[in-house]
Amino acid sequence: MAESRIGDWAQTPSGRKFWPLDPRSEEIHIEDIAHNLASQCRFGGATRSHYSVAQHSVIVSYSVSPPNQPRALMHDSPEAYLFDLPRPIKHHSRLGVEYERIEENILVAVCARFDLPLLEPAEITVVDKYRIILAERRDVMGPVPDAWKEEGYEPLPDLIVPWTAEEAHYQFLARYFELFEERAKQTLPQKGRDFTMDRDPEIVEIVRRTRPEAFRFEEHALGIVARIDHVLQFAPKGVREALLDAREALRVAGQGHVQGVLDRLTTTEALRDRLLALEKLISCDTQQIAQLPKLYESDVRYLVGADGPLYDAAGIVRRGGADAESLVAWRCAELRMNGLAAKPFIKWYDRPDGNRIYTVVVLLPDGTSEDVVQRLHEKGV
Repeated sequence: MAESRIGDWAQTPSGRKFWPLDPRSEEIHIEDIAHNLASQCRFGGATRSHYSVAQHSVIVSYSVSPPNQPRALMHDSPEAYLFDLPRPIKHHSRLGVEYERIEENILVAVCARFDLPLLEPAEITVVDKYRIILAERRDVMGPVPDAWKEEGYEPLPDLIVPWTAEEAHYQFLARYFELFEERAKQTLPQKGRDFTMDRDPEIVEIVRRTRPEAFRFEEHALGIVARIDHVLQFAPKGVREALLDAREALRVAGQGHVQGVLDRLTTTEALRDRLLALEKLISCDTQQIAQLPKLYESDVRYLVGADGPLYDAAGIVRRGGADAESLVAWRCAELRMNGLAAKPFIKWYDRPDGNRIYTVVVLLPDGTSEDVVQRLHEKGV
């Protein structure tokens, strides 16, 4: 007999059932949350362009202290299974009261699923209910007809450049992996290491559906390992030792290969989406270049290992520096304003240990590149 559940179920993007009136933690999946929040527009769609709940959540996560960042990223996750109800309805109607009850029940399931505190820290509340609201009003909304009740708080300083739904989906997942998962390091396979222990099953499921060929070598190698296991039962001692060595080499090669594929896929998707984000940032920078000093005549610095969102040129000046990507966007905007079709470009380097690293440079129309970080170093900043 089928188990009785409250209400009816809805199908999620991953093809699962979810009961909004009877939520359970084991039925919460990050893939569904990322997709739905990226598809939903803030303020009931009353923004100048698509500005998603997913992007809002990522920005909030970067705007609070590190211990609160995981909870901040997931603060609106119940809306993935409902929708973003506009405040006038949510806080001033009987419908809003019932909505908040359902939302709270889903939040309980989400917090249990991701081991988060149910009570929202005050720091997150201030950013979510006031500071980012004012920044969103400034950057993504139309003309303001009257004062907002959030007046009196300091808006978040950095310009919000809306992402597409696809980009928001990726950025939300990337931020989730950063905050919640111990990501496998890109090292050579070592004897005895089990790469499958480093994999989140949901990540594997996403890649298995989109790139099934990535797992065929591993499956073949582990199939041979299984046959070796059968032969080991009957092998003489000398042969057994050789088989054990072969078994270990196959296991590590199979698992290490697929882990390398996962890492490369993640890097490729990240870089493609990052270049799209840089193009949007360049468009934003071209609108404010005239009011700012030239990049190489300013006092900004390259900040090594700077993490977080991209910064527009004005944001870089306020911070005193930024990572290579944000600096490249500023420089591309300057060159385009002078009639040169410059664009950001990924440049790869081979390291002595066999790994590859990349940096972002400015690609010029003649095919040469300009390394902004190197130019700043030569300038002595």
